[in-house]
This record gives sequence, C-alpha cells and structure tokens, in this order.
Amino acid sequence: MYKLMICVKQVKGFWIQYVRYRLWSGYLLLLFFLFFLFSCNYTKNLSKNEYALIKNTVKVEGVKGTLFDELIDLIRPIPNKKFMDMFPIKVSLWAYHQPKFDSIKGITKDSKFNRWCRKVGEPPTLLDTTDMLHSISQIKLAMFKRGYFDATVQKEIQYLKKQKARVNYFVSPKQSYCIRKVDYQIDIPDYKRIIITDTVNSLVKKGMIYDEDILIAERNRIVNIIKDQGYFHITSNIVTFLVDTNDAYHHINTQSHPTLNLTVKVSFDDVEDKSLVSKNTNRYKFNNALIYTNYDLNFDKSVYLDTIPYLDFRNKNDSTLYEFVTIKKLKKGSNRLKLIKDYTSRTIAGSIWMKKGELFTQTAYERTYKKLRDLNNFTIINISYSEDEALWDSISKIGILNTTLRLTRAKQHGLGAAFDIRTDRTSLELSYTNKNIFRGAEYLKISGYGSLYYYNWLNEILKKISTDYPIYLEVGGSVSLLFPRLLMLPQYQNIDFWGYSTEMKFSASYTQRFTRLNLQASYSYNWSPSRYLTHSISPIDISTLDTRSNRDTTIVKKYPESYQRKIEKFFLPSSRYTLSYYKPEKNGNIFRVNFSFETVGLMLFSVNKVVDKDNMWTIFNNFNYGTYEKFELNLVHSKIINKNNSFATRLIFGMAIPFQKNTVVPFERSFFVGGSNSMRGWAFRQLGPGGYNSEEYIERVGDMRMELNLEYRGTIYKAVKFGVFSDIGNVWLLSKYKDMPNAEFSFKTFYKQIAVCVGLGLRLDFNFFILRLDYGLPIYNPSMPIGNYWINNNWFKKNKWWNGTQGIQFGIGYAFY
Repeated sequence: MYKLMICVKQVKGFWIQYVRYRLWSGYLLLLFFLFFLFSCNYTKNLSKNEYALIKNTVKVEGVKGTLFDELIDLIRPIPNKKFMDMFPIKVSLWAYHQPKFDSIKGITKDSKFNRWCRKVGEPPTLLDTTDMLHSISQIKLAMFKRGYFDATVQKEIQYLKKQKARVNYFVSPKQSYCIRKVDYQIDIPDYKRIIITDTVNSLVKKGMIYDEDILIAERNRIVNIIKDQGYFHITSNIVTFLVDTNDAYHHINTQSHPTLNLTVKVSFDDVEDKSLVSKNTNRYKFNNALIYTNYDLNFDKSVYLDTIPYLDFRNKNDSTLYEFVTIKKLKKGSNRLKLIKDYTSRTIAGSIWMKKGELFTQTAYERTYKKLRDLNNFTIINISYSEDEALWDSISKIGILNTTLRLTRAKQHGLGAAFDIRTDRTSLELSYTNKNIFRGAEYLKISGYGSLYYYNWLNEILKKISTDYPIYLEVGGSVSLLFPRLLMLPQYQNIDFWGYSTEMKFSASYTQRFTRLNLQASYSYNWSPSRYLTHSISPIDISTLDTRSNRDTTIVKKYPESYQRKIEKFFLPSSRYTLSYYKPEKNGNIFRVNFSFETVGLMLFSVNKVVDKDNMWTIFNNFNYGTYEKFELNLVHSKIINKNNSFATRLIFGMAIPFQKNTVVPFERSFFVGGSNSMRGWAFRQLGPGGYNSEEYIERVGDMRMELNLEYRGTIYKAVKFGVFSDIGNVWLLSKYKDMPNAEFSFKTFYKQIAVCVGLGLRLDFNFFILRLDYGLPIYNPSMPIGNYWINNNWFKKNKWWNGTQGIQFGIGYAFY
C-alpha cells in the first residue's frame, strides 16, 4: 500500500508538470497567433486610390443613450466583420491567398488551397462616395420618420495608415415636431361609425412626437376594427395621413417644439385595384375549413391525399365542417394504403376560431394563428380564404368564405445538449424531446445530467488546504409531459392570453456529498396573460429526501450537531406558486421580477396536531415531514448608459419559516450564497450563516437570505468587456442553534453581519455567449473573529478557507441578468 501511494504521488506530479507545460506552450501559441493577426496588412493588394473601410460611426448631436443607435444599421457599405470585433480573419484569408498574376499571361500560379481560402474569406470593403451619399439620405429619411423634419447630416472621412479609412456621420437633429391637432376625413359612409366610435383607442394622441411607426400601427388598427365587422376585402391603403406643417413654428408647444396638424383620411382614392372598390362594402361570413396538418409541396408518387370530415359534437354552437387532408402511403411490398394521421381532430379543430355562420373578423385570424403557434408543432402556418360565389346573398350583400389552413410540421423528435462550466461546478445535460407524443401536441422531454462540484480546486492545487471530497458528483434526470391546455380547467383558458399549459413532471437526483437521493413529482398549471408575465401554480408537489445508509459519517460529524438535522430524511408534501415578469424597454433597459411562494406540510401538520398534538408523525417509518413556508423575491434592473456601457442591479430577499421552533428546513431547500453568481468574494456555500465562525470546512446554508449586487459593465475594446462590482449580503438561521453562536437572525445584530466584497472582472463577448472571469475581494467578513471583520493584514493567516484564491470566479454568461 505504501509503494502504491508513492506511485500515485509520482503520477500526480508528472501530470501537474505536464499540464503546466501544455499551458505555457498554449500561451505562447496564442500570443504568436494574435501577433500574426494584428500584423496582417490585408490592404496590400489594393490600388493607389483605394481604401479599405474599417468602421462607420454615427454621432447625434446633443443626444446620449440608445435613442438613435439603430441609425448605424442604415450605413452602407458595411465594413468587413472581425472575429470578436478585433481579428480580421476572413478578409486576411482572402488577401493573403491571391493567385500569382502577370499583366500579359494572366494567372500564372494558383492552388486549390488558395481558392478554398478565397471562397471562405471575403474581399475588403472599399470606401465609396456613392454609398456615403446614399447613407446620408437614409439617415435623413429615418430622422424624418421620427419627427425630426429639419435634421441635417454631415460626413467626415478619416484616412488611416495602410490604405484604411473610417467614416463618421454627424447628425444634427434640431427640434422634433409634435402633433397639435388630429382630424378625421372619412369618405366611406359604411366605415364612419366604426372608426369614430373607436377613437378612444387611437394610438395617435394630441401632443405626442410625430412618429411614422406609430402611424403605421394606427393604420393597421383602423383596418382591423373594420375587418372585425365582416369587411373581408378591405386593404390597408384606404387609410392615409395628411401632414400640415404650415405655421409650425408659430404654434410652439410648452417644450418649445414646432407643431403640426394631422388628418386621418379614409377613402378609396389610393386603392389600385378598382375592381375591389365595390367589394369593400360587402360583408362575409365563415363557412367550412380545409386543413393540411402536414403540408408539403414535394409529395412523391407513393403519397396520396384524402380528406376526413370532422364535426365537433361537443360544441353545439359549432356547425363547421372540418375536413382534414391526410396522407396515405403505399405499404412496402403491397398495394394497400396506410393512413397516416398526424393529430387528433379535436386538437386542431379546437384551435380554429373561424366558426360557420359567424361574421369574418381579423381577430379570428389572429387568435387561430396564435393557438396553432402555441401548439409548438409547426414551422409554417398559412391561413387563406376562398370565396364561395355560389352562396352569395345579393339582397343582404353577404358572402361566404371557406378557410384553408396549410400547416407545415416541425421535426417531431429532437436531441439536445447543454454544457455549463463555472468556478465551482461543471455540468452536462442531455435531453430527448417529442413534440407530439400522443397526437395532441403534447410535449415530452426526457433529460439526464451530471455535475462535478469542486469548491476548493485552486486551494487544492496550491496545497493551501486539504478537504474531504474536494471533488464530488451529482447525477439526476427528469421526465416531463407538457399539455398545451389547462387540463380539467378549460373554462379558465383565456384566448387573449399569450399562452397556457399543464405540466406533469417526475425527477430524481443523487449527490455524493451526503449520499442523498431526491425524488420529486409535481403537477403544475402555467399561464401567461402577456408575453412578459407568467404565472405557475403547482397544487401538488411531493418530494422525498433520503439519506442513504452508506454515507460517510465523518463528513456529517464535522457539522454542528443541531445543524445535522437538516441532512435527515424528509417527506415534503407542498404547493407552490411562482411569478415571472420581464419587461424590456425601448431604450434597452430591462426590469425583471421573479417571485416564488411555497407551503410545505401545512395540511399534514394540521391533521397531526388535531389527531396527535403531542407527537410529530413520521412517514414511511423514518421520514420526518417538512413543515415550513418559503418565499423568495428576485429583482433585477439593467440600465443602459450607452451602446458600450450599462449598470446592473439585483436584489434578492427570501425566507423559509418553520411552523414551530423544533423543526428545520431541509438542507436542499435552504438558502446559500457564494460562488460565481452570488457573493463572488467567497466560494460556493462558504459564507454565513450570520456571524458564525468555524474552522471546519462545511457547506453553509440558512433560512433567510438578503443580497444586493451592483455591477458596472463597460467595454475595453470591441469584444473585450470589463465589470466592476460589489456584492453585499448573507444568509441567516431563523432559529437559535446552541452549538452555532451568532448564526441566527436578530434585528439588533443583523446589520453587523452583512458581508461585503468588491471586485473586477473581464468578459469576452462572442454575441451568442459570454466568457466571464471575476475576482472578488471580501472587504468585510462577519464570519471572522471579532475585531477582524474589515480587511487587514492578518486576514490571510486567520482565514484558511480564503487564502486569496476563493475570489477567483469563472462562468459562462453574466452573474445575473
């Protein structure tokens, strides 16, 4: 055994040396590669009067923030893209692999590799005065549409070394025009009452800044309310806007803006197809529906189409005949046809709002499209109408429309993988999905994951500490089934909602740290009144936390005796409610709210106290049932300062309150801080609770959490970003544990136990993901001995768990969004 240990140490030493060698060689190769990229002169093949355009900028006079950031998208030509906004890889490939050329003989030397490089690369974008003039006109037009009628644009060309140039556009917006008065000129009598009675919902208001995007939205709104009265043939060009800027500067508003008169005109003057004019005053009703559930133009010869009629007898008010176009394929080795039915008729028919005998409405179209989209099964949804002229009623001037729905299916089966790496954990998740498992658009997902936790990896490498299980494993998986409707509660399905669903889920996980097995089954209702707001209620959520008999008791014994109760066996019957609100603003600012509330064991506890008030029951002989209520509030706000800088704030407050003093909240359901996304000056679960001080390496959790995160995010150069942050907070116990002094929350002392860290970070922004490296420095640590809370020279000697390394945090993505 002794020789084996020596051999293991030698192998370990060899691998450490090998890893160091590989790291240094990798650094040298990276530096050489970067030097090569930056030293490339991809303009060497340009003629004397040609310049490569490397950048366009737009500066709007007197305006800060993101109000006019979209103007840069109008500039032409677009400079060559660079990897990470720094490395001109594609244009360098093209420039450095040109063929040898002779003025007399032409191409004298070329190769397949050179041709491949030119194909993969791209030629340099050249400076062009014609494009600059076009860009100026586009900027003026964009400013005009925003109400800046008097805006001016100037250009500046900067000629740089190596035949490169950049163009700066300077925009002087002047004053924006505001709407002084809104008038209506309606030349079509059939539409006048409809429009006038709905002006209260108009998007165009007196006093607002002129904006053509709002005018287009208002035109669509007017057309839609007319269509909702059965006028099928109406087109958007019947609505025009007349702008009168005469005497604009003689009618200055209170903000010193010039004003204009706006007239909304509704007439047939601009209808190009005059044959439609007579039909624009005819109304139409819905009739039957023809549905392709798997529409494809490329059917081969072995495919035959057939229709299956369907009537919804459950709905007495719906007499619509739904004809489903199905696919028949020849069976292999025979002449018999095999019927392929993609969906149950009820699933699709229940999503269609065009009911026989009802007036045509644009709302029916929009609701049908939305319902079919919510099924999450179709890549293309095409809804069209055909007029049945044989059923035309010339007396009442009402026509009949048949609806045709062509639905192109998405891929039913899917495989997915998700990878996450952080300072304290690496995870890999694999998943399988089926979007139509029972032919009712039910969404099945089966997933499994594995996570490696390594809280003290850097301290282990530096030989500063030695802990049990510096690396341990957690594995798990889940099976979930999502129904695109509210099962057993159809009366609460509001069509105006953005979406709703019912979810059944079973999950299991096993962690090596405490040899804990977690089983959970839940039944949830989810609904979203808008695209920004989502509610979820789980009336049934049952979990078991089982500590296996083969666990390592030496680890558990390091925890205080009263604290060990959190790692006992638990049965958790609960109900849960969650709310998620996300609101992006026009200027790029983001406000996000997440709230959750959970009540555990309330019914069981009530029955227990009535039947046997002196004893707490156990479930399955040795499982304690959980008795607590828990809530958590998470607020995030991101303020955009300008295109390259922002300021983000997060506030978290949560509590898990036991029903009585002698009960505890399970370890897995408790709060924790520390790690790459929370209190970055400490390792994962290495802060708190409260001011508790211990020399033992234990994972620290609490019943209450308060945390405030402040972060300034800026740009160093192109894709290289930086962050300056401060994290403030801690966790506390709500009950006093005799062997854990200063760990409980008290109004008299909690403000002295709020930890503080500050830090700096680097980010590499690849657009589709962000690599983040932070360093957090604790400047106030309430877990230190009295008199050493604030940072001082003795910290690194007295706190063996930090040692200057635990503030290094790595992750993918920001710490919070």
